[in-house]
Amino acid sequence: MTMNQLQKALHEKEKGKKSDRTLMFPGGKGRHLTADEVIAQKLALEEAKQKEEVEKAAKKTRKEVKKAEKAEIEERWKKMLAVHATAVEAWEVQRGRLREAGTRAKDLPMKPRRPLKLKPKPADGVSDNDDNKSGSDEEE
Repeated sequence: MTMNQLQKALHEKEKGKKSDRTLMFPGGKGRHLTADEVIAQKLALEEAKQKEEVEKAAKKTRKEVKKAEKAEIEERWKKMLAVHATAVEAWEVQRGRLREAGTRAKDLPMKPRRPLKLKPKPADGVSDNDDNKSGSDEEE
């Protein structure tokens, strides 16, 4: 473990988690549970928990969508590499025939270029890096 991890673990152990009870009764002082402030605070805590659960579910779905998109891109990438490999083989055969026929090296066709790997599209219009604003490398 690194020093930062040890410090974080020690801090968490000393600090501890705050439960609803510690939030409801700050400083350990008693409150009337029928008071308007206590009821409002309890509702706020419940709303915060519900909001957290909704955000957690949304994050899970975004993660699944991103994972599926990456798998699809990887599949397309493998297909593109297979097509490129066959094009290179055909080029080598053609080059061999032209060399046997006496064609000069500078007159031979160029080797087919390897395609660029596709990148996943940024979700919700927010991108981690703004380098690929054009998006031209995502379409075929």
